[in-house]
Amino acid sequence: MTSLEAARGVDRPRLVLVDLDARVDIPAIIEALKRETTGQVVAFGPHLDADKLKAARAAGANRVLARSKFVANLPAILSPDGYVSEDLAAR
Repeated sequence: MTSLEAARGVDRPRLVLVDLDARVDIPAIIEALKRETTGQVVAFGPHLDADKLKAARAAGANRVLARSKFVANLPAILSPDGYVSEDLAAR
């Protein structure tokens, strides 16, 4: 079962977290998630891998964060109304 197949089995997720270090076609998965779910897609990965971060943005992720910002903001990301907050990236 692929990651996308697993995500399809979830009934309308509000939030999908995507680890950019996963060894899969991340842009294709993000694009499919954006087509097939209404949930927000938050991608995170190494701050030194600008190509992966840029590819996640181009694929349509709602938020793309360096792993350190993701970890630091995880409680806000997981809160019912904080995961898409505009000020999240500034924290």
